[in-house]
Amino acid sequence: MNKICYFCGEPATSREHSPPKCIFPRAKDSADQTDYRNNLIVVPSCDIHNTAKSTDDEYLLYILTMSIASNRVGGHHFLFKVYRAITRRPKLLERIMIEHEYVTAHDTINNTWHKTLAFKVDDKRLNSVFTHIAKAIYFNEFQDIWNESVNILPEFTLSFSDIKKNQLQEAFINEVNSFLSETPRKGNNQDAFYYQVRKLDGKTVMRLCFYENSKVTITSKQLPTRGSTLR
Repeated sequence: MNKICYFCGEPATSREHSPPKCIFPRAKDSADQTDYRNNLIVVPSCDIHNTAKSTDDEYLLYILTMSIASNRVGGHHFLFKVYRAITRRPKLLERIMIEHEYVTAHDTINNTWHKTLAFKVDDKRLNSVFTHIAKAIYFNEFQDIWNESVNILPEFTLSFSDIKKNQLQEAFINEVNSFLSETPRKGNNQDAFYYQVRKLDGKTVMRLCFYENSKVTITSKQLPTRGSTLR
């Protein structure tokens, strides 16, 4: 294989789906029998940056499909694909639920309130898998390696106790919304996943969106993150 790995630049030995293929339901796991695995993004990869992170990909699938923000595609995927996996291997779900509490959540779109369960995510693990996805998409988009370190902000996670942190996060998300307002959404299965990416004056800002509402912002490391101005 005459190509280099999207992440490290070493000779590629395989191909990597980005986001992981497990995020996209097969026809048998979708509510309307739609196959969401058509024309997925694939990049050249070395073994380390492909198969070695398969357990992190499964962790990501659990977190995203369990999110209250997930749309019908993600919710249905949980009831079928993820539930089958939980039945076979319950240990991962048990580890995810070690730290949890019952909360009341406000759906700001429909102005409704719901009692639900909140749990602590593994930030390090999520940051790793989102970094791999972002760098793969960057490689696919620009045919180049994103060599910079990056900041990761999962917009769908909040602090249990630090209200100020949540307020700063909300302010930064509003800045990103403005910065990307005219940037097209890309992806062939947008009910499951789409992305936006914009480069301007040396700044790179990328947003990943899973199941319509679970969004992640990735920026070049030198960019300030929370409460900053991107324009």
